[in-house]
Amino acid sequence: MKYDNFGNALATGGGDNLVKVWDPNTGKELARFKEFSKAVTCLDFNLEGNLILAGSVDQTVRVLDLKTQRARHCFTGHNDTVNAICTLIRAPRVLSGSSDRTIKLWDYEKAQIVNSVLVVLMVGRRITHRRSTRWMLPRTTT
Repeated sequence: MKYDNFGNALATGGGDNLVKVWDPNTGKELARFKEFSKAVTCLDFNLEGNLILAGSVDQTVRVLDLKTQRARHCFTGHNDTVNAICTLIRAPRVLSGSSDRTIKLWDYEKAQIVNSVLVVLMVGRRITHRRSTRWMLPRTTT
C-alpha cells in the first residue's frame, strides 16, 4: 500500500494479482490494473503521481499509467520475486530489489535497464558484493 506524494490517491496490490487505486477521502476505486500473473508485492508512485511502479512474484516490474489506465512498460530481468521498489526523485528511474539477490536500476522513460548489481551476503563474514555493470553498493562490514 502506498500514498501518492499529494495524498490524493492510495495504491494497493496483493494476492489477487491486481493493483487498485483508491480515493482516500471517499474510498472510491479510481483505477484497476490487471497486468500481473502473480501477486503484487511492492509499489511506489513517481514524483508527479501519474505513474505507479509495481513489482510482483511474477518477477516483473511494471510501469502503470494512471491517465490511460494501461501498463506503459514491463521490465523483465529478475529471476525471482521482486520484493522492493523505489522511485528516484531527480530522474525517471526506479530501483527494484529481488529474492534473486539483485538490485536493478531501470529508466522508465527510455524503457531500459541502466544497471544491475548482484549482492552476496555471508553470515559471520565480511559483506561482499560483485559488480555486474558500472556501479556498486558502498562497502560495509559486519
